[in-house]
Amino acid sequence: DGRDVVFVPISLNYDRVVEDRVLVAAGRSGQRRFRATIPEGIRFTVRYIWRRMRRRVDRFGTAGVVFGPPVSLRKDFGDMSDDAIRRLGDVLFDKIRRGVPVLTVPLIFAALISRDQPASLEEIAAEMRVLMDRMSAETVVFANENPAPEQILQALSVLVLRHLVANDGDRYTIADRDVAAYYASSLQPHLGEDVLQKLGHLRPKTATTKT
Repeated sequence: DGRDVVFVPISLNYDRVVEDRVLVAAGRSGQRRFRATIPEGIRFTVRYIWRRMRRRVDRFGTAGVVFGPPVSLRKDFGDMSDDAIRRLGDVLFDKIRRGVPVLTVPLIFAALISRDQPASLEEIAAEMRVLMDRMSAETVVFANENPAPEQILQALSVLVLRHLVANDGDRYTIADRDVAAYYASSLQPHLGEDVLQKLGHLRPKTATTKT
C-alpha cells in the first residue's frame, strides 16, 4: 500500500546482569538455553534479600539505553527483496552494537583486562580514562563521563563480594575471567585493537554440541 517501515535501533547495557553466570555457562557449553532452575532462582532471591538486610550488597548499578537514528526501509533500501532484508539486518545489528552505552562496570573489566596485572584503584581509574579518551565522543554515549573514585570503589566492592574481582590489600585483579570477558565484550565496538586481542584470549571456548 506504499507505506514505509521505519526501524529504530535500541542499544542496551547493564552494570549487572542477574543471570550473567548462567549465560556464560550456557555459552561455554554450547547449549544456549536459560538453564537456571526455580530452586536456583529462589536461592538467589533469598540470598540477595539477606545481603540487603545486612547491608552487604548495593543495588545492581546502572542500566543504559540508547535510541539510534531511524532506518527507513524505503529510503535506505528501496525494496523488500531478500537482499535488501539481509542488508537491513546487517545495518541494524551494526548500529545496535556501535550504540551500546559505556557503563562503569564493563569499563572496569575492560581496564583490568587492558592492564593485565593487579592494579590499585588509582591505576584502574587512570586506565578507564585512557580507554574513554580513545573512544569517539561523537559516536559513544557515556553513562558517566567522569566516574568519581568513590563510584569506582563502590563498584569494585560489589564485584569483590560476588567473587568476580579479587583484592589483595589495595590491588585488584580479575577473579572470574569468563564473566569479566562477558561484561567487557559489551564495549567491543569501542575498544582498541590491543584490548580486543587481550579480550579474545579471555573468552571461553564454546563447546561443540551434539546433534
